Amino acid sequence: MNKIVNRLIYYKKRLRAYLYTNETILVLSRTKSTLIKTRTAVNNLVIKEVDHANVYDAQSFQNNTKIEYYINLLNSNNKGFYAYFNGKVVHANWIQTNGRVSIYSPFIKEDLTKNCIYMHSYKTDEEFRNRGITAYVIGYIINKFSNFDILVSIRDNNIASLKAAQNNGFKVIRKYKIFVLLGIKLIRKL
Repeated sequence: MNKIVNRLIYYKKRLRAYLYTNETILVLSRTKSTLIKTRTAVNNLVIKEVDHANVYDAQSFQNNTKIEYYINLLNSNNKGFYAYFNGKVVHANWIQTNGRVSIYSPFIKEDLTKNCIYMHSYKTDEEFRNRGITAYVIGYIINKFSNFDILVSIRDNNIASLKAAQNNGFKVIRKYKIFVLLGIKLIRKL
């Protein structure tokens, strides 16, 4: 029963996006370069790559629908990273290394070039926000994939995520204005 309720909530959110959306999406890029200076480690924070054995660890702050989404990401060759604080997952971050990506919304699609990855679906547990965890994990991923250009997309009103990306050397390269009303889409590159 709980699985059905979670699935209905998921589809309700997706449907809502097709009924009405009015937002600006920023696409940021960090070109491959030297490693960045590692940020001061957050005490008791351990970063682990996500696999089928630990994917359910994020249930401490993510619902079952999101965990199913993470499993689908694993099965489609995305790489995930969990940040553990005292044994509890407090942050999740995913990257896609090839193929076609949805830039933050289902309305904008782009193809990744050979030496480019797309960082997406990162989220920090509300209880652990504003502690530098997101910036630290982004820095970890930059160093791990230093031979790649990295793209990330963020809503323009998500100041915390924007600041974490910019503090790690990301620069805005494109802006999209998305307006959807009753399934009619207007997408403008700004």
